[in-house]
Amino acid sequence: MLTCVKCQITYEDDSTFCRKCGKVLIDLPTIPYCPKCEIEYTEVDRFCRECGGELAQKPVLPAQTPDVSEAAAPSPAGSDATVLFEPPQREAVRPPAPQPQAARPPAGPPAGQAFTAPAAEAAGPQGALGEEKKMGLSRLLFSFRGRIPRAAFWLKFSLPYMVIYFLLLFWDIASGALQEGGFALYSGIFSLLAIYPSLAVAVKRCHDRGRTGWFLLVGIIPLVNLWVAIELGFLRGTEGENKYGDDPLG
Repeated sequence: MLTCVKCQITYEDDSTFCRKCGKVLIDLPTIPYCPKCEIEYTEVDRFCRECGGELAQKPVLPAQTPDVSEAAAPSPAGSDATVLFEPPQREAVRPPAPQPQAARPPAGPPAGQAFTAPAAEAAGPQGALGEEKKMGLSRLLFSFRGRIPRAAFWLKFSLPYMVIYFLLLFWDIASGALQEGGFALYSGIFSLLAIYPSLAVAVKRCHDRGRTGWFLLVGIIPLVNLWVAIELGFLRGTEGENKYGDDPLG
């Protein structure tokens, strides 16, 4: 008993090919079944338990694998052929969407606009030395413009001047450079070089007090010069802006 796997037709004669599709017939194993009741039985059964009829042999068809070449071939136009197998479609892989980047602040000022540095704040403890940050050392020692507070007067000029002067005076005495008449070589040269910076610093202290630099001439008068020293070294300057500049203490 030969069977066509494709058409599922069984031939009991000596046929080798299927008369319908032309495929080669295959000898398949069979099992007893009742054609009337369409019930399958084991090999030991010979009669149907329902109707009592004699059992026939039914071939056991293997699991069919669809023919990809036939399934993939397009059906002729106008025919009712059914596609048995359709290969799965692959989904197109989409590239990941670009992530938006955070906006960066501009590196500089807009075109045509000058760069303006933020104003420095000098208040409280910082105010005592705030003018030192605004005014460089060269301007402090050689400029007659602007104002300086008491802290800058003492810490940036007066105390360093006295320390250097006494060290040089000690060196004059130790090295024998102290000449007759009281002139000390090294400390004397230092004092001469410090005349111009001394005047520049003193004038800026007068400006801080709201006075002109000519106020220093009052120091020529005996006893009155003590008041000039107190004004320059111990009294606070005018609060707020005056005609000589902004308040160095903020």
